[in-house]
Amino acid sequence: MNIQSKNNNITYHDVEGFSAAKIDVVIHATEDRDKILQSIENLLAISNNKFSNNCLEGHWGNEINFVRASIDNTKEANALAIRIIHSLNKFDRLLLLNSLDEHVDEKNNVYLRLDKQNICKSKISLTDNDAIRIRFSPIRKFGPGKTSHDYRRFLLSSIE
Repeated sequence: MNIQSKNNNITYHDVEGFSAAKIDVVIHATEDRDKILQSIENLLAISNNKFSNNCLEGHWGNEINFVRASIDNTKEANALAIRIIHSLNKFDRLLLLNSLDEHVDEKNNVYLRLDKQNICKSKISLTDNDAIRIRFSPIRKFGPGKTSHDYRRFLLSSIE
C-alpha cells in the first residue's frame, strides 16, 4: 500500500497498519469548542463534520462536550497515523517507540493521547493529561495478529 502524506509530499511504501481510527475529545465549558475542532481539522485533517457531539453535565452542573469522530477507511487511518508520527518531535517519537507496549491492548489496538492545548498551538505532542484520545484499530487478517514488533516497524517506516 502506498500512502501519500499531504503535508510533506512523501510517499510511504508497503505500510500496512490500521483499518480504522476513533478520535475522542472532552471539551469543557471553559474551552472554545470551535477553536479546538478547527485546530484538529488543520493539523490532523479530520473534518469538523466527522465529529458527533454529546453534551453532558458535570458534577457541578457545568457543560461538558464529548465529541467523537470515526475514520473507517484504511487509507485515511494510516495517513492519520503517519501524519501524527511524522509531526512528533524526536523525544516523543523515541518515547512512543520505547513504551509502545503500554499503548497496545490485548486486541492490538494502538492508543495515542495528543496534547489538546498544543494542538490549539499548531503542535502535535504526546501527553497523559487533557488529551485528544485516538484509538487505531489493526487490520484484521486470518493468522497471527499484529505484534508490537509490527507496530514498531510501521512507526519506523513512517519516520524515515
